[in-house]
Amino acid sequence: MIKTTISSRHWLHLHIETKARELHAKALLCCVAAERGWGATLGHVFPMLRMYEVLPPGVIINQNMALGTMDTIKRVRLYGHRMSCWDEEGLIYHEDFYRRRRLDVDTFDAVDYIFAWGKRQSDDICLALNRPSEKIILSGNPRFDLLRPDFRNIFNINIQKIHERYGKIILINTHFGFYNHVVTKNVIDHYIKSKKIKSVEEEVIMRQVLDHHKNLFPHFLHLIPLLSEKFPNHTIIIRPHPSESHVPWIELAKDLKNVKVVYEGNASEWILASEVMIHNNCMTGIEAFLLSKPSISYRPYVDDEIEHPLPNQVSYQAFNEKELLDIMNAIINNVTDFHLDREKQLKFASEYITSIEGKLACDKIMDALDRLDMPESEAIFPFSPTLQDYKILIKNVIKPNIYLNQKFPCLTLDELQDILKEFQQASGRFADVKIIPINPAGGLQNSCYCFYKP
Repeated sequence: MIKTTISSRHWLHLHIETKARELHAKALLCCVAAERGWGATLGHVFPMLRMYEVLPPGVIINQNMALGTMDTIKRVRLYGHRMSCWDEEGLIYHEDFYRRRRLDVDTFDAVDYIFAWGKRQSDDICLALNRPSEKIILSGNPRFDLLRPDFRNIFNINIQKIHERYGKIILINTHFGFYNHVVTKNVIDHYIKSKKIKSVEEEVIMRQVLDHHKNLFPHFLHLIPLLSEKFPNHTIIIRPHPSESHVPWIELAKDLKNVKVVYEGNASEWILASEVMIHNNCMTGIEAFLLSKPSISYRPYVDDEIEHPLPNQVSYQAFNEKELLDIMNAIINNVTDFHLDREKQLKFASEYITSIEGKLACDKIMDALDRLDMPESEAIFPFSPTLQDYKILIKNVIKPNIYLNQKFPCLTLDELQDILKEFQQASGRFADVKIIPINPAGGLQNSCYCFYKP
């Protein structure tokens, strides 16, 4: 296998947990880093975390700052790495639960930077941890860079394929991971046994979330046959949450010719391909708003303590099936009975989200990382492990399971090359960026790659 020596430079290391959610955004950040002369690695979270022993020393951006992160920080520091973080779940959250579960003062003190979605998250972090905001960068998140008009056309080819396959689409993004989990029927007991629930207070909040999902779930099950009947010329696409079991949805759809259960690709391309999207308390409601696509927050069961205000405020809201159907008919038939004040919505959203306009979140993140006093290192990829390194990798081989495969099925070089080409065409940037494999091992170990500019 041909090996590439990458000259001495700064390094950025990113890992992915949920491919459909994170891949394009983190690939974009890797491209921005490579454009600035950095080397950037990207891959599935488990092999990446186990390869930090042999990767060139660099900056790791962890995807949360929860309890337990300090163990990872201490380990990677042994190999010369530094850590910053953002939180993939840091935009829509239950405030008390977020402070208890997702924030750790020792981690805050140990990292170089925290990249916040916006001012509200920054304020909550400072209040919860009693820390100043100097190391918090109001960058926004790269996931929302992709929703801007100059980048969203990267999804055009896939949108065309979706239309060729399914025609006119009504999209339903479900969000029932607590009640309809892919691995266990009793999430609370599972979390208690695995020590993910660490206090009685946390258990109370999680049971409240579970009750909310349990009460909503039958309403969504009942809604789908109704939509199938009322909109026979549309395909009703059910896109389950990454943590959800597909089985109940598939069972429901098998007797409904125009209902399909599909979990593939980036959520944005499905939103853009749809005429209207239905959700409840879901990030995709915010994504639809930023993509200027109509969405409906379906709220037949309301719990304001659990539901976050942002997805509701940037969506139409329907509290029963009649209201939902009225709004859908108005949208699909281009009737102007329903109006939303977009300027008011943008003002509300700006409290939670920065970098809606202006400089990209990716560029703000790299502006901050460029200020770090970091050593430069060269690397040779694909990685050829020494006997000791090989033992490390073999010891930590990932055993696939249904949950892991659903969240991250695989990642190929061809797939990343296609994404890079789309970025180049959309932005006019990244012409000199190259991508090569890091490690020629099999399975998920082969889902790790390096972005660089020769």
